[in-house]
Amino acid sequence: MCRIVTLLVFILFNWQVSWSQDWLSMYHTAQQQYADDNLELALTSAKNCLKTYQSQDGTFNGNYESILRLLTNISSATGNYEEGLTYCIKEISVKEQTGNLDNLEHANALFNKGSLEVNLDKIDAALSSFLSAQKIYSQFYTP
Repeated sequence: MCRIVTLLVFILFNWQVSWSQDWLSMYHTAQQQYADDNLELALTSAKNCLKTYQSQDGTFNGNYESILRLLTNISSATGNYEEGLTYCIKEISVKEQTGNLDNLEHANALFNKGSLEVNLDKIDAALSSFLSAQKIYSQFYTP
């Protein structure tokens, strides 16, 4: 009986460890596909990565932000600016909820948001996003 319990614990632990790595391997796959300019496949992989992450962990942290940023970049590269903007806004929202603000990643997210807004002819919103990004960038770079 003890052997069976030990075996079950071992199987469950190993299953949990491998399951928790699924989203990470999906993320790396999507990144590689994006780098290889296989954008449609990269977008599908990144969306699956997000779904898997949300079902496995879903914690608002840097991992979640990275997945959303990858989806923003891929969506933008495929010309799907509205979808990219949605992911970018979610990334910024996660940053706000976790207090991950006023750093270069935050500035880059705001810049990406502005770029997407320009592509969608949302000029006033884009200007506001660019100004917010510039305010943060100025803390790190001087003319």
